[in-house]
Amino acid sequence: ARRLAHEGYVAIVPDLYHGQVATDPELAHELSRAFDEETAFADLDAAVEWVKAQPATANSRIGVMGFCMGGGLSERLALRRQDMAAAVMFYGSPETDPAALQPLSAPLLAHFGATDRGILSSRADDLRNGLKAAGKQGEVYVYPGAGHAFMNETRPSYHADAARQAWARTLGFLQRHLKD
Repeated sequence: ARRLAHEGYVAIVPDLYHGQVATDPELAHELSRAFDEETAFADLDAAVEWVKAQPATANSRIGVMGFCMGGGLSERLALRRQDMAAAVMFYGSPETDPAALQPLSAPLLAHFGATDRGILSSRADDLRNGLKAAGKQGEVYVYPGAGHAFMNETRPSYHADAARQAWARTLGFLQRHLKD
C-alpha cells in the first residue's frame, strides 16, 4: 500500500482478520482455516463503497490487488463486482474456468512464480487459456526461478529480478487502467 501511495494512488488495506495477527506459521495456518470468505467479501465490498463515498475518490476508477490468498480474492472480487476497473493478483489461486470467468469486466493482471509448489505454473497456463476462451482481457506472467511470495522482501523466497519486473508491469497496468 505504501508503494502504491508513493505512486499517487489511494491505497487501503482492509483488515480481513479483524485485528488478529499471525506471529508464526502455525497461527497463520489456524487463522486461514477459520477464514470466512463471505465475511471477507462483505469487508471488501464495504471498503470499495467507502472509497467511492470519499469526495477525493468518488469519481475515480477503482482497482484491487492482492498477494497469495489476497491474490485469489482480488480476482474473485473483480468477478463479483462490475465496478472494478483493474484487478491484479500475485500468486493467488486463480479461477480458470471460462464459464466462471464470464462475469469479469475488469482487465486482469496475474503474476506467478515458476517454482511455486502451491500454485503450479500450469495453473497460470489454465488462467491464460480460460481468459482467452471467455473472451476476457488479461495478462498472465510466470517468472522463471521465482517461487511463492517472490515479492516479499522480508522472506527468503524474495526474488529481486522477478519482483522488479512484476512491479514495473503492475505500475504500467494500473497506469493504463486507472489513471489514463
